[in-house]
Amino acid sequence: MTYHHHDKYKSPLRIWLPDNGQLITYQDEPISFRGSLSLKCRQARIKAVTVKLEGKMKVHWSQDGINFKDEKTVYEKKWDLMRTSNKHCVHVHGTQEWDFIAELPSDLPASLSVSDGRHCEIVYRIKAVVERPTFLPNFVAKRTIHVSRYLRRASIVPTINDHNQVAVASPAFYDGSQDQWMDYTIRLRGGTVWRPGSTVPIEFYIHRVKRDVAKIRSVTCCLKSYTTLTAKGRHVRKWSWPLMYLRDDHLVRHGTPLPWRKTEYCKIPNHVAADMATSMIHIKHKLKITITLLRDNGATVGCTTEVKTSFPVIVNHMDEPIPIGNELDDYEEDPILPSYEVACGSPPYDSFLFGLPSTPPDDTALCSPLSISPPTPVPLYNDLVTEPATPHESCVLPAYDSIVRPRWQ
Repeated sequence: MTYHHHDKYKSPLRIWLPDNGQLITYQDEPISFRGSLSLKCRQARIKAVTVKLEGKMKVHWSQDGINFKDEKTVYEKKWDLMRTSNKHCVHVHGTQEWDFIAELPSDLPASLSVSDGRHCEIVYRIKAVVERPTFLPNFVAKRTIHVSRYLRRASIVPTINDHNQVAVASPAFYDGSQDQWMDYTIRLRGGTVWRPGSTVPIEFYIHRVKRDVAKIRSVTCCLKSYTTLTAKGRHVRKWSWPLMYLRDDHLVRHGTPLPWRKTEYCKIPNHVAADMATSMIHIKHKLKITITLLRDNGATVGCTTEVKTSFPVIVNHMDEPIPIGNELDDYEEDPILPSYEVACGSPPYDSFLFGLPSTPPDDTALCSPLSISPPTPVPLYNDLVTEPATPHESCVLPAYDSIVRPRWQ
C-alpha cells in the first residue's frame, strides 16, 4: 500500500496516511483507519505527542435577512502516543515514528464539500501536536481525510434500510397504459441506482396514441437534486436544482408506424453529491420526464399537453457497475424492430398519420419479425459430374483426382 505525506510547509512533523487519506466505507461494514506520525529533527525536547481525528457537519444559510447555522461533531477520536509529567521532558533526536489505528463506524457519513452540497459540508480532519516546553513553539501537522461511501452491487435489494444513509432500489419500470392521451411505457435500463459519471439509458415505448394527438413535439429528461437542511432541530430550509437536462425534439420520425421505440442516453455529472439522510442534511435525487403532445381535434389547433412521469433514483458510488441488459425482463410484450420491407418501403396507410377515418393498423403485423428462408444448399461435386454429358465432350468437367493430385507425382 502506498503512503503519502503533506510537505507544504517543510514541517519536521508529518502525518503519513494510506492512499493519500482516501477512505472507502461500505454499507454495514466497519473500516480500520490507520496511519503513522513522523518527527525528524536534530535535537528537541518534547512533553507529549497527541493525534486527534474529528469529523464535523455544518449547515448555514440566510433567509429573510436572518442567518441560520448549526454544527455537529459526527466522529471524534484521540490518541495519546506519548505523555510525560509536567516537570519532565524527553530529549529526542533523529527520526521518531508513532503508529495509530482506529475502528471507524459503518454509518459514518460521506465527505461533502460546499461546492457539491451548497450551504452544507461534512469535513474530516486529523491533527497531530508535539507539545514542547514553555516558550517553545509546538510542532503541528494537519491533514484532511476524504470519506466515500460505496454500495455493493450484490446488496441492492428492494428493501428500506433505516439505519443507513442510502435507502432503496426502486423499480425502474413505469406503465402508462391508463393515461388518457396515449399508451406508453418507460424503462430505466440498469435500475435506479446510478454512479456519478455513468450514462443511463432511458427506453421509451409508445404503443398507441389518441386520435386527437397530432404528433409528439418533444421529450425532456431532467435529473434534479433535492437538499433539506435542518438547524437547531427546528429551522428547515429546502433547495432543488437540476444536475442534468436533456431534450429531444425528434423522438419519432415522421411516417414511422406504431408502435414507437427509442432510447435516450443521460450523462450523470462526475462531481455530484451522493444520496444521504442525516439529522441535519438530507439529499435525494429524482428523474423527471415530460412528454409534450401537440393536439389537433378540429376545434382546438396547436394546443399542447404534457404527460409527466418521475422516478426516484439513488446516486451513489458502487464497487461494480450495474450490467445494462438489452432486453426487458419484466415486460413480456417487448416491441421489436420492424421488418426490412416495412422499414425500407413506403409506410402503410395509417389513420393516425393521414388524419382520415379508417381502421387502425394491426400492431402485430407491423411488428412481425423478419422471416428469412434458409439458403439453398450448394450441390456437391459428385452431383455435378454424374449429370448426363452434353453433346460437346470438351464441356465435361475434369475428374476430381486430376485436380487434387500433388504436383510432385
